[in-house]
Amino acid sequence: MNKNLFYIIAFAFYVLQSCFDKKSENSYKTSDVGFEYKYHIESKSQKFPQDSTMLFLQIRMFNERDSVLFDSRDVAPQFKDWFFTPVPADMPLHSMFAIMQEGDSMSFLFNARDYHRRINPHSVYIDSFAEHEKLRFEIKLEKIATEDEIITNLAKRMADKKLEEEFLLAEYIERNYPAAVPTASGMYFIQERQGSGNFAKPTDKVIIHYTVSYINGEPIYSTYKKVNPLKVKVNNPLLFPCLTEGLQKMRRGGRAIIIAPSKIAAGERGDAEQGIAPYTTLIFDVELLKIGN
Repeated sequence: MNKNLFYIIAFAFYVLQSCFDKKSENSYKTSDVGFEYKYHIESKSQKFPQDSTMLFLQIRMFNERDSVLFDSRDVAPQFKDWFFTPVPADMPLHSMFAIMQEGDSMSFLFNARDYHRRINPHSVYIDSFAEHEKLRFEIKLEKIATEDEIITNLAKRMADKKLEEEFLLAEYIERNYPAAVPTASGMYFIQERQGSGNFAKPTDKVIIHYTVSYINGEPIYSTYKKVNPLKVKVNNPLLFPCLTEGLQKMRRGGRAIIIAPSKIAAGERGDAEQGIAPYTTLIFDVELLKIGN
């Protein structure tokens, strides 16, 4: 065979093989549920989502114009989602999770109308897509955790937070009020101004100004920034227990610093609505303006 002809044939074969490999690499398989999928990274960890497991994920959703419709990083740095079996019909995203293994990174194609129809048959998004338009999902399944693992990890984190609070509180007291002695509840009451008259009683209505901050001095809230001070009953169940206790140690015109560990402030689990983390000591600077109506 002519040597040049041999090289031409060999080169042509190489080009065809490369094209075939490229096509195979970019081709999608079709699942029983109807979506298409392909692997970027196939971990082969053999660890699949099971019933009542927590999935740690990265998810991005695109339309056919490659515009980002959803990015889990905009919701949380580490996006989490519970997985249950059997997978509900109205949770098409979870049907994609079901074929993944821990460590996998995959692309999915799902008919856009069908996807939104499964979530909500009356969704306004259904008609906003063309009949054959597809959504593309880029999903990375970083970790799968069982319920027991989550509970164990949470318990450890809470125990660590408790120890951290105790250390920071002891350090704060030693640095700022070394002679202070806590009450039976654990509250530290530092009288700044004595005031006059009788002590406030649990059933008294009082008018107070207060500022609350974290133990590092970062402010959280202050009534001084409002037009009027707070009017409240001393034993109002909506007050933190430390305020109810501390106000009963104060007279009209008095001012005090109340140092409250979490158990008598926002609680050991914190207050998510106010952005207060678990086991967080709070510092109140309270001024009792008036007792009674």
